[in-house]
Amino acid sequence: MVVGGTARKVGKTSVVCGIIAGLRDWNWTAVKLTPHQHAHSRPHSNPDSARYLQAGAVRSYWIRTPAGAIERALPLLNRILDEGGNVIIESNGAIDLLTPDLALMVVGASVSDLKPTSLRFLECTDAFVQTAGDVPAAATAGRPRFEAFPPAYTNRALLAAIRLKNPLAPADSTCR
Repeated sequence: MVVGGTARKVGKTSVVCGIIAGLRDWNWTAVKLTPHQHAHSRPHSNPDSARYLQAGAVRSYWIRTPAGAIERALPLLNRILDEGGNVIIESNGAIDLLTPDLALMVVGASVSDLKPTSLRFLECTDAFVQTAGDVPAAATAGRPRFEAFPPAYTNRALLAAIRLKNPLAPADSTCR
């Protein structure tokens, strides 16, 4: 599963933690994938990856890639995926590397200020997770929308859809 977002600070990490905590029996491996100037990869080395562990993930990784070179993460991502189990990746860019079972886009009070990496992710989004405000239905392009407000950042319907591996995407999705 890949979780992206429309903007910085929209609640992506909180939603990932809400899913991990709500589905603890899935024994999640959580990955934060981010582009940075000076890239390196290491487990358990950033506050978000620590939050994944606190929420109940069994493993947590922070993968940093040089800006504009997210494809460099693919060998490590493939090794993590090859270990099996349930993997949840927080990243808009991962959608260009993988074909996830489920792609969730976190939206806040406004969807007008999209991050550049959000545009491609929008094409592949199976469902939206609303963390604040009132997002107009037209903004979610007819795809399912789940409210996941603080403090839990999840809800029963979202967890049920994930648990059932409910195919939320339209049949004509361009990303599958």
